[in-house]
This record gives sequence, structure tokens and C-alpha cells, in this order.
Amino acid sequence: MNSDKHLTELTSMVDLFVELETSLEHYYDLCAKIFPDEKFAWFGIATQEGIHAKIFKKLKEEIIKNPNKWQLGKYNYTALKTMVDTVHDKLKEIKEKRYVAKSVVSFAKDVESSLVESDIVNAFVSEGSDYIKMVNKIVEETDEHKEFMTRFLTMYES
Repeated sequence: MNSDKHLTELTSMVDLFVELETSLEHYYDLCAKIFPDEKFAWFGIATQEGIHAKIFKKLKEEIIKNPNKWQLGKYNYTALKTMVDTVHDKLKEIKEKRYVAKSVVSFAKDVESSLVESDIVNAFVSEGSDYIKMVNKIVEETDEHKEFMTRFLTMYES
């Protein structure tokens, strides 16, 4: 594979991750408005998603500097693109006030539990260990998000 195509494939994948994390940041900001009693928790999650987007932006810089040290991992671009598109659809529904509150949280939990999020460590392969450190932070926080949403749904149903 030529180096331009290789770089394009890598940056296209990382750009999708940036888009996913940024979209989730907006989604959770809207959750804070839907559930004002828990707004600080939702804003906290939104902030973490924004940080995740910044991690991927930093990753993109590293890839551009040394594309030969990076490979795509066993990860499905189409699945990631579908997830991004689905989050965009859900954002539109919320903005148009076409949602059921409980479903908003259930969807968020499903996203955080999805293979797209849980298998993020395998999206790229790098010679350096910094990638694993950066992504492990995302994985750890994603687990925290799932736990919060599970508790929230239990509380919401009570």
C-alpha cells in the first residue's frame, strides 16, 4: 500500500473517533438539560467525552508525524461510521424534542457498552506504548459511564 493511502486510512479512522466523541459530548450536554437533577454528572461525562476527542486529535498528530509506525487494527470502519450516524440521528431527535427520556439514557448506555467503544484499544496498532496509555484512559472512563447509566436507569425506574 502506498504511503498516502495508508495515511488517509489511518486519519479517516481517527477522524471518525473524534466525531464520535464530540457528538457524545453534545449528547450528554443535552442529557444534562433533560435530567436537571443529575446535570452535574451528565456535564462531567460530557467533559470526559470532549477530552476523549482531544486524545484522538493528539493521536492524529502522532500518526501524521510517523505514519509508518502505525497500522489499522482489527476494527470495523463501517461499524464506527454507523455509530456516528446513529448518534447524529439521536441528537436531532432530542433537539426536535422527539424522544422518550428513559430511551435517551438507554441509548447512551448501549453506545457506551457497544463494541465500538469497548474494543477501542484494537483500533490502531503502534510501535509505541503511548497509544495504549491514552486509550486505556478512555476505556476506564467508558466503564465509569456505563456504571453511572446503569445506576441512573435503576433509579429512574424506581
